[in-house]
Amino acid sequence: MKGFTKGKVFTLVLVTGRRRIGKSRLVKEFLKGKRAISVQFERRLWEYNLMKLNKALGKYFNIPTPNFSTFSDAFRFVASQSKERLVAYLLRYSDVEAEFQSTVDEILEESNIMLILSASSMGLLKRSFFDYSSLLYGRSDATLNLQPLKFRHLFEWFEGISAEEAVKLYSVTSGIPRYLELFEGRNVEEEIKTNFFDPQFLPISRG
Repeated sequence: MKGFTKGKVFTLVLVTGRRRIGKSRLVKEFLKGKRAISVQFERRLWEYNLMKLNKALGKYFNIPTPNFSTFSDAFRFVASQSKERLVAYLLRYSDVEAEFQSTVDEILEESNIMLILSASSMGLLKRSFFDYSSLLYGRSDATLNLQPLKFRHLFEWFEGISAEEAVKLYSVTSGIPRYLELFEGRNVEEEIKTNFFDPQFLPISRG
């Protein structure tokens, strides 16, 4: 993504991958030191998500929280204020898909904004950006589809771990970084019991 930050034209980057794969962490690391607005949407009415965007704009531009009534109005304001390169990161784009499609075509296309959209469903992004009938067909400049870590990566993550312990660990985490973070790799069986069977903990079973 670094190559796109130096441009002066609108850039659209898609980031996808299953839940807990590390999409938000990857993008947040990328955003460090950059002029950026970040909003995490939720599975709620679009008005609620628009309110979250309004709050993020107020905080970023250091102004009273605006009251834009549409996503188009909100991003029209962002585009008008972005004389320098600005990155906008929308996490869980799928929750505002229907309300957002026309915004790219009508407003952002002429801006110098780098827009990063993240969603857990590759199918949804395909429908939005790779379907001939979509308003956004062919608009993405890059797509990052994050995959789980390979088995061999566990030996880099957990220094000194045995092959037997690595197999146990991989069998319950499937190489998902967020789940691997719950383990130290020193006593895998005990850690599995804690992460899967302790009713006071159970972080993996909760998603």
